Amino acid sequence: MTAPRPGAGYSPANALTRIYKVVSVQWATLYLMRKVFLAAFAVCAVSLLAQDAPPPGGGPGRGMGPAKNLKIIKQEEIRSVMGAFVAGTGLKCSGCHVQGDFASDNKEEKVVARKMLEMVRSVNTNTFNGDNKVTCYTCHRGDKHPATAPPAQ
Repeated sequence: MTAPRPGAGYSPANALTRIYKVVSVQWATLYLMRKVFLAAFAVCAVSLLAQDAPPPGGGPGRGMGPAKNLKIIKQEEIRSVMGAFVAGTGLKCSGCHVQGDFASDNKEEKVVARKMLEMVRSVNTNTFNGDNKVTCYTCHRGDKHPATAPPAQ
């Protein structure tokens, strides 16, 4: 019995057949991936187009309409002031507001927040010529209650 010589069984036709099979599998995979992508895109597009348009009025957030019961801040200041409260105190909306009734004054935290806002504005106006040097974060440092003494070493 003789050993097969190196390269036996090789022919250009066999090589082309193997390449054709590999390329065919690659193209089939790409075709399938394209179909899956287009289907996912269509589902996303339909779900986005099916949403209702926000109501007119451009209220304080998420289409809620104009804010009510504003005593200190102006309508155009709502986003920036509420953002400063969140960043400065770490509280979310429900920390001061009654869920579902943002105009309500039934939470003591909202009354206190108004007093704090008046205090901060007074300090900035009377001490820093109206420059916004003192903020909620100045004292609260992201906590609900400000520290009254430095941390122990």
